[in-house]
Amino acid sequence: MKRITLFLLLAPSVATQAQFSFTTNHGAITITGYTGSQGSVVIPSMINGWPVTGIGNSAFYNLADVTNVVIPDGVGNIDIQAFVGTGLTSIAIPDSVTNIGQSAFLDCSSLTSVTLGQSLASIGDYAFGGCPNLTNIFLPKSITNLVATAFNECPGLTNITADAENPAYSSLAGVLFDKNLTKLVNYPGGRAGNYAIPPRRYLDRRLCLRLLP
Repeated sequence: MKRITLFLLLAPSVATQAQFSFTTNHGAITITGYTGSQGSVVIPSMINGWPVTGIGNSAFYNLADVTNVVIPDGVGNIDIQAFVGTGLTSIAIPDSVTNIGQSAFLDCSSLTSVTLGQSLASIGDYAFGGCPNLTNIFLPKSITNLVATAFNECPGLTNITADAENPAYSSLAGVLFDKNLTKLVNYPGGRAGNYAIPPRRYLDRRLCLRLLP
């Protein structure tokens, strides 16, 4: 009886794993595809006793019926075009992820909410491009390499805010600048009308106020 119970507990995990294609490299798993029919997908943290550490190139490419994905802690990299064209409505990037590749979430037209993990260092070209319903982005202090076009063609995006402790970027009323407030990095595409870049003396004053103890 105990053996039967154990089998029943393990069976769902085996069935879940069978919905994914993957590669192995030195005992680590990279997800390369999803063949299941569920709209809500939980990526396993382990497959065949090995940890899942990456979401590979085009793994969920154009899977419009996928509306929710749970990425497990332990994944360090989300590769190029990993979730292009999916039906995701929100995504939470775990703290283990350090890189989001080029076009990773391109053309996710239903995406409204993105939570970036606290270890994320790099966001690639058009990583969240073409997401018309994305309205706000908060950059944690860990991000030091953000391609300026990461949020291109996002007509609903009105605010990009950087953590005050971020060493590379700073935000001013929702507009993203470099840390010294001397270079405009990204002006959110959802802002209407003209934008007057604040004069240098104003930016310098804001920088000095921020540096005061």
